[in-house]
Amino acid sequence: MNGPRHRPNPNTVWAEAFVDELVRAGVRDIVLAPGGRSIPLVLACAARSELCLYTHIDERAAAFFALGLSKGSGRIPAVLTTSGTATANLYPAVIEAALGCTALLVLTADRPGHLRLTDANQTIDQQRLYGDYTRAFFDAGPPQLDDDRLRAHRALAARALAAADGPPAGPVHVNFPFAKPLEPIGEETRAPDAPGRRDASTIVHRTQSLVDAAALDALAEHLSRAQRALLIAGPATDPSATGPAVVRLAKSAAMPLLADPLSGARFVPGASASSLSAYDAYLGLSECQNQLVPDLIVRFGTTPTSSRLAAFLEHHAGVPHVVVDDGHRWADHLALATEYVHANPARVATEVASRGHWSGGAESWRQRWQEIDCCARDVLAAGSREMPDEAHVAGRLAATLAAGTPFVVGNSMPIRDLDRYAAARDAALHVIGNRGASGIDGLVSTAAGVAVGTNRPTVALVGDLSFLHDLGGLFALRQHRPPLVLVVVNNDGGGIFDTLPVRAFEPTFTRHIVVPHGLELARAAALFELPHRLIDVHGDVAGEVRAALESEAPAIIEIRSDRKRALRQREQDLHAVAVAVRATLHAGDTQQ
Repeated sequence: MNGPRHRPNPNTVWAEAFVDELVRAGVRDIVLAPGGRSIPLVLACAARSELCLYTHIDERAAAFFALGLSKGSGRIPAVLTTSGTATANLYPAVIEAALGCTALLVLTADRPGHLRLTDANQTIDQQRLYGDYTRAFFDAGPPQLDDDRLRAHRALAARALAAADGPPAGPVHVNFPFAKPLEPIGEETRAPDAPGRRDASTIVHRTQSLVDAAALDALAEHLSRAQRALLIAGPATDPSATGPAVVRLAKSAAMPLLADPLSGARFVPGASASSLSAYDAYLGLSECQNQLVPDLIVRFGTTPTSSRLAAFLEHHAGVPHVVVDDGHRWADHLALATEYVHANPARVATEVASRGHWSGGAESWRQRWQEIDCCARDVLAAGSREMPDEAHVAGRLAATLAAGTPFVVGNSMPIRDLDRYAAARDAALHVIGNRGASGIDGLVSTAAGVAVGTNRPTVALVGDLSFLHDLGGLFALRQHRPPLVLVVVNNDGGGIFDTLPVRAFEPTFTRHIVVPHGLELARAAALFELPHRLIDVHGDVAGEVRAALESEAPAIIEIRSDRKRALRQREQDLHAVAVAVRATLHAGDTQQ
């Protein structure tokens, strides 16, 4: 005779109903950090064969791994934590997801509401914990098993995913207060089917906002009339769509295009003929600022990485300046825009290209830019061949990685070196960066998530401080074994600070700003049982990376470098470009 049947734990039913709705809506990736209060959600996720679960020790690393999953897969992942300070450790990745327009579902377990602002253990106020950095915040409330509340609870999952998907995409926080018991009751291992719309789920239809036809006509007319129009492709939230569209516009209009490495317009078919890539090396010259004077500037995407390009734009602050971007932030912190088109950049570029009546009257203007850019690019390439150094690693990788390779580039010097030294190429390269807030935290974890999300051999380039800042990300490499080759440029400290005037203030500068660590990175690799190879900065970096990629397993390649020597090399490269570009400008003036 069967014993008495236990009623299901309300927490179990509540969690399973929410997770069931996520699965119905297409969620497939759940990133977990261990903890007791999240047990109902963890068990609900683990019971679903449709879900891939990725467990991490460090909540910050888990959140950045989920961020990388989103960037790499295009799906919306969820990151799940227990209560208390564990939730605060997600904050850096939430900020990056918000500013970088990356879809992310943040699920936090919580103590019951009546324990807030008391001395209850592991209890903090998690209501709207991430402030304005989320697209939406929802408190799931205590479990209620009547049909109406369960139906609303399921709808909450659909609302959360719709808000994360955008546009613009971003993080959404759902908070779950659970009271004990947290585990299923008695012998029960799974709650019965939860009521509340079991047979259907909410399907959310999103439509892109339509750009006013008059605005498109006006922009096309501006470009058609301009004699010295300058197109700029800044970092894009959807570079695979924006980059090709802007390249097609530049080609059809025969206008110079300055393509940021994160725009999708530098490494894409057609880029070698249309996209200029060495501008960071010469736009700081007063001669360029005074002779390359545009009569119209049109920027697609956010503000480019190059500070010299930004200074060039400020120098020409009186020129009509159109910004096209659909992010939630105002993409004009320099306040240069005379017109702002809040719309999808890829669609605008495509529509304008189809409307334009290009006369070709500005051909000499485009040729002038191409001549200068080719001159600078030749000088930088010669420096990389004759005296390869830390600064050239990014460009060498960008030139040799196979088409379609995901290439995660760290902040500080790696992204700046890629911007200056990587030439445009027609073979597509999927460049990914955390440039929303541009922090060095979580870069290893992000790269691991990208490799898992794309399921393709991936390369990441970071500095030594970024590597050390995210040692928790190495756990993800060991745990999930993604096909990621992590290239670490080790110059024993923060090399970017050597480019600032503060470097003259010794010994404080070295001791407290550069912070030389003197650590052997191979020991960190050994701790996580990861292959490690130390190579010389003058060696065949690209060849070593290609060989490591063939294993389709995680590996660390460390490039030992000297900060002072690298600084001198960058300065020498800029000096050589300045000499060559000035000669080119002078020759052009003489011919005229």
